[in-house]
Amino acid sequence: MKSASPTDAFAPLRAFLRQIRRRIVLLTLLRLPRADRREREFWATGWGWYRRPSAKGGVWIHASTIGEVRIALSVIQSLPAELPLVITTFDVESAVAAERLLRGRAAVTAFPAPFRFAMRRFVEHFDPRRLIIIETQFYPLIVLAAVRPNLPAAVVSMFNDQQQIELFLPLLRSVELFGVRLEEDRRKLVEHGIPIARIGVTGDLKFDALALEPRRDLEVALRGLAGDRPILIAGSTHPEEEPAVLDAFEQLGGGRRALLLLAPRVPTLGKSEALLRQRGIDYRKRTKLPVKGRPAVVLLDSIGELPSLYRLAAAAFVGGSMMLGGGGHSPLEAARSAVPVAVGPNMSNFRLIAEIFDRAGAWTRVTNADDLARAWTTWLDNPEAAQTLGKCAAELVQAHQGALTRTLDLLQTFLGQSDALGPAVKTPATRLRWPQAPVIEGLRPPAAIP
Repeated sequence: MKSASPTDAFAPLRAFLRQIRRRIVLLTLLRLPRADRREREFWATGWGWYRRPSAKGGVWIHASTIGEVRIALSVIQSLPAELPLVITTFDVESAVAAERLLRGRAAVTAFPAPFRFAMRRFVEHFDPRRLIIIETQFYPLIVLAAVRPNLPAAVVSMFNDQQQIELFLPLLRSVELFGVRLEEDRRKLVEHGIPIARIGVTGDLKFDALALEPRRDLEVALRGLAGDRPILIAGSTHPEEEPAVLDAFEQLGGGRRALLLLAPRVPTLGKSEALLRQRGIDYRKRTKLPVKGRPAVVLLDSIGELPSLYRLAAAAFVGGSMMLGGGGHSPLEAARSAVPVAVGPNMSNFRLIAEIFDRAGAWTRVTNADDLARAWTTWLDNPEAAQTLGKCAAELVQAHQGALTRTLDLLQTFLGQSDALGPAVKTPATRLRWPQAPVIEGLRPPAAIP
């Protein structure tokens, strides 16, 4: 079999970038006219328009979503306070959560749009000297290859997403450090030609994500609406599975039996509210609290509050898992609060966590509304069984902590001491070089990096 040339190795990346560019332009044209001020400002930073100056010469941390932002917070708390930081995310909801959680410790901005001018403006504005990518979102490597090919990069809390690894392999070979979750992930990276000396097995940082401070005022408001009813939480749900969630809720007695806190993924809030109206369900929006009454459902239309609210729940369902093509969302916030958790069959985004929970029997798998109704009804009818399952999940989370310490040990050398983030990046000039033949359009690195 004829092996691909170095130039051919970049063909999938070129196709990927064209696809991402079209998507970014289309999303901007569709969403910008309806966006509020905060979202417009966020999108503007993605195109290289920054309203305020920022400290230069520090560390760039890419955290795609709110879950990764919380992991980043755990890492940041162990970094020197004087070290300049910039956090990039993919959506405005994650950016808002990052600003609230980091309290000015770092600049927060959108990940730059995949066009040469936006990328270069980002690099010129922040002048990062190190990059830490949390999990398997490797898109920042395109920025490095285009406008800062000598920037040392580390990828932490990584699991083996075979498709992404194969796509980004030409760039991954130049990453300086990998922190992977499993020995199997290290083995597969080595099979792809990554030197084993660059790879450390750290475990899953999600187990070590910091718990959020409870919102006492919100808890009081929700308990007041619940009255003598238990609270059920359906978290991070998607439009495709919300009808099943509401069917399950109705089967167990609906608002007569419990108060349901429905917490959709933020981009789908409009569809969730429309569904509640269509079904004639008495609901209140979290942003309108405190209010009076005895609603069946509270719609969580705020950002970043769900993790701290699981402590109120008698039982929970974690969404993104009961629909075709779903990869699930993290069950750890609920498990950490000793809440019995139900998830669907599709948890591919959390493969390690799913394997651990399946082996320990620390949650319940459901495939449809009937399954979910049975699980919730069982836990409401038998609080002792629910408490036992929740305690098992909480102990499982505690037993698998430690990834943060191992990750920080890995990053110690990568970040170095006082001179490691000095005026120049002291790395070989060949790092993260694209091939000399034609590369991704508009992304050819300059002959010299200032």
